[in-house]
Amino acid sequence: MQRFPQKLAVNAQFLSKFAICTVLMSAYPAHASIQDSDLSNGQVDFILYGSQENENGQLYQESDKTNSDTVADITVRANLVDEAKRKLEQCLDRNCPPNEDIAASIELADFQFFAGEYREAREVLFNSKGRNARHAEEWPQELSTLYNAQATLALHLGYSTEHRNAARKAKNVLQNHQANDLEQLLASEIRLADSWTGTGDSWRSARAKYRKVIKQANNAGLDEIASIAQMRVLALDLARAEQGKDRALLKRVKHELVNFYQNESKPDEHRAVAGALASKATQIQIDYSFADNQNEHDSIVAYFPPTLTSEGQPLLLTYEPVKMNDIFGFLDIARANREQFIFASATSAVRNSFSFEGVWADIGYTINADGSVSNAEIVQSEGLDRWHANALESVLTKKYAPLPPLEDGTARQGYIVERFTFTAPYLEDAGALRGTRIPYRQKVPRLYTIQVLYEDNASGTNPKGQS
Repeated sequence: MQRFPQKLAVNAQFLSKFAICTVLMSAYPAHASIQDSDLSNGQVDFILYGSQENENGQLYQESDKTNSDTVADITVRANLVDEAKRKLEQCLDRNCPPNEDIAASIELADFQFFAGEYREAREVLFNSKGRNARHAEEWPQELSTLYNAQATLALHLGYSTEHRNAARKAKNVLQNHQANDLEQLLASEIRLADSWTGTGDSWRSARAKYRKVIKQANNAGLDEIASIAQMRVLALDLARAEQGKDRALLKRVKHELVNFYQNESKPDEHRAVAGALASKATQIQIDYSFADNQNEHDSIVAYFPPTLTSEGQPLLLTYEPVKMNDIFGFLDIARANREQFIFASATSAVRNSFSFEGVWADIGYTINADGSVSNAEIVQSEGLDRWHANALESVLTKKYAPLPPLEDGTARQGYIVERFTFTAPYLEDAGALRGTRIPYRQKVPRLYTIQVLYEDNASGTNPKGQS
């Protein structure tokens, strides 16, 4: 295990938070996964959730570690979890109302997730759901948030069905008990469709859902929601066009992306992403030798003005997915241990080094004023590490929109930490096919990512002590 952050925001809640003003920000977003057979690189990048800034200063200690430092890291991790456990216990002891119960449960699950205790976090969320599901009429928003947290955690554990079901319940709670808040309801509809594409489910159903949201949002004057859903449709169509080498679809999608980018009524952050995807579409045309004129939008990413997301965070435009094929060679090593590795049981007490569970890494990196990325490093990790170099290489290809300067004219610089979980989804009904109730995992692993921490020098401190 590598270095561990000494300080965390007390109410991180990165498991449950949905950055509704942030569209899928890569040239290959989560929705690029049309179906399992199309996932040639084995990766699904799921960058749909925001993070909470740490307002307490420096996140990380110096890189030169000793054994005593490692012990201190473990102690910090245990203290964070233990403190959250005590808060939840005290809440339950005094019969706290459901909203406080849910908040304390999510906080504990957040810290457990960050510490790598995925199953413990899952149990905490399930227990909270059991206590509070009957209070949906009184606390619909809070219960929906709880289901969203469960959906995120399920994805990182490989429970695709549970992930989709939790996203559906999060939407249904709002639909049944808070239908007057159309913005929140449509946001939950988007997230439900995200759960379908993020797990390799039907892209057609997801696309239809996005288009329905666009229509409802436009009718209600919710322009930002409509814009978010529209960007998802375009990103999905771009992925389909590339994977199917569909020349006509690619040309149409690029035309729509350029029109979106040139529409000044759209949010700047959405326009920036549209420009990045338009440039990506042009590159695909070049790669496939599809004749097309080189237009001014080819350089949109380079010329887009400095901008942040509506939440004040750097806006990711493009990146190259992690090259998973390079690391599949290690699968051959485990052939003799196939049952424990390829089809790791959810109930097995044995977790060897080749298991698809408990394999994750937090990667930290600096975002420079021009939007480039540098200083990528493994901050903490557990389990198999053969894929780390590939993940670091991918991180260094990230391109953000240029960062606007601080009020005093100082160049802005950010530091982000993302959790990469290396796992394999459980197969649907695989146990029944093998005459057992033991669930089995797919043979091809995937990477799921979520941003867990962000800080910049706006508070007067330099991220990671950069000068």
